[in-house]
Amino acid sequence: MAIRPPLTSTVDPVEAPTPMTITETAPDTGTTTGSAGSPQNEFGELGSVLGTGDHARIGRMFLGGSFIGLVAALVVGLLLDIERSSADSVSLLDNDMLLQMVSAHRMGLVLLFALPALLGLAFLVVPLQVGASTVAFGRAAAMSLWTWALGSALWIAGYLVGGGPGGSDLRGTDLWLLASIMVIASLLVASACVVTTVLGLRTRGMTLGRVPLFSFSMLVAGSIWLLTLPVAIANLVLIYIDHRYAQALFGANEQILPQLGWVVGQPQIYAIAIPVLGIAGDIIPVFAQARQRFYGVSLAAIGVFGALSIGAFAQTGMPGRTISEGDPLGIAGDPLYIGMAVLAILPVLMVLALGADTMRGGRLKFGAPIAGALLSGLVLLGATVAGAVDVVEPLDLFGTTWALGQFQLTVGALIVGVVAGIWFWAPKIYGRTLASGPGQVLSAIVALGSLLSGAALLAAGALDQPDSPAPGAVRDGVEALDLVAAAGAALVLLGVVAVIAAVFQARNRDDDTPDDPWGGHTLEWATASPPVRGNFAEAPEVLDERPLFTPNAEEDAQL
Repeated sequence: MAIRPPLTSTVDPVEAPTPMTITETAPDTGTTTGSAGSPQNEFGELGSVLGTGDHARIGRMFLGGSFIGLVAALVVGLLLDIERSSADSVSLLDNDMLLQMVSAHRMGLVLLFALPALLGLAFLVVPLQVGASTVAFGRAAAMSLWTWALGSALWIAGYLVGGGPGGSDLRGTDLWLLASIMVIASLLVASACVVTTVLGLRTRGMTLGRVPLFSFSMLVAGSIWLLTLPVAIANLVLIYIDHRYAQALFGANEQILPQLGWVVGQPQIYAIAIPVLGIAGDIIPVFAQARQRFYGVSLAAIGVFGALSIGAFAQTGMPGRTISEGDPLGIAGDPLYIGMAVLAILPVLMVLALGADTMRGGRLKFGAPIAGALLSGLVLLGATVAGAVDVVEPLDLFGTTWALGQFQLTVGALIVGVVAGIWFWAPKIYGRTLASGPGQVLSAIVALGSLLSGAALLAAGALDQPDSPAPGAVRDGVEALDLVAAAGAALVLLGVVAVIAAVFQARNRDDDTPDDPWGGHTLEWATASPPVRGNFAEAPEVLDERPLFTPNAEEDAQL
């Protein structure tokens, strides 16, 4: 029985890397003490944190900060679901707070969690997967982290002083608009770092057709963000100018959120879910102990899904559109919008089908990462199906909570996918493995909560419940569905808090962690856990998309 050699060495990590070839075995790597080999500087630990260009440390801080934003946004969403269950009155929140909390919930999930969480995971994993010693533009990556952190604090402060969409404080709303520009701009800088890493820092032999699926999905997602989010910044600049000096066109508070609604609606909302396919695509073959079936088709499917998530055109104010109360964007009958919503199902279904085929042809072992990967893919498939139904004009679902249910499913798929990625890459992120049993349970809890919340809101939308939580007449059964949605949101929140606790508990353990506990196939598993400074003792050269996969991988992974 073949045994995979241990991935340890005493090579000086700061030596200039020299080329090597990876065929069937993994290269030796250096090990050091401390976090990712980051040295102390003359300003001590604080200086090494604030001035770091280490991609691992930046990624961990991005990832940790994003979970703080996630908890805050989930709490706001839970309060809105509870408020919505009292359809004939406002019993929990003040009328003036409702619109503010709607925007805080939806925009917060995207700007304070989804994008920074994915970028944090990318900063940690992408350089390792493409064989790079670091992320491109390390100082710009650090700047994006601290700019995002400051912008997020100001973004939240804008709400706390009574600003934001629907807020009564004009200066608070100005602060919120400027903070939103700051947050999005910082995320765009971080996206440029990740995209450039994949395009420009790949190791020898790694063509784009051999890039691991997560890195490729971040290339696609980052490119879509760089293409579309500057449009959101332009929207915000125009809104800010009009709000501050005239409020004559779209700067009135009640007009702010409709101008930005395309960012959290389909098809643009799928742009945050593109990496879900990459995470699942990298995890499934490892746990199936087999090569990914039709690798090129998976790459193409992820690219097509990215193209179908370009949503900057689906916004109010576009010429030739008729705006109505049920269709504030005037987009309901747009053939491009309808076609993209329907076609989005196909690439998701293709990636899942290829994953199922890979599992069928291998010897499947079970664990928390693959449980989360499969659940996230299935929830995302449900979201795309809901999005396709949303554009069926005779059903008249525009302006109802159907769109909110589809949003909840998409974000839920992302949360489960990020949790799966954390469990899978935990040895590279924290230098520790995370307990498999709790990981499986927590992934199931978050997925179940997302499905409950999303399905209940979809059903309420089918009963004509308006998207706004403002009081009004509703049909029988809607309030019960809103309570189910609230219960689902509470499950998601509980699961996320438990994930945070599990990560902290694991980080406090003092046990040895294998460099490659899964029998991985891609380059991140050819280095130490956590990686040393420079990541690789020698610059690797790859010959195919699975450089560490060997005919004996099935046996090696079980040892």
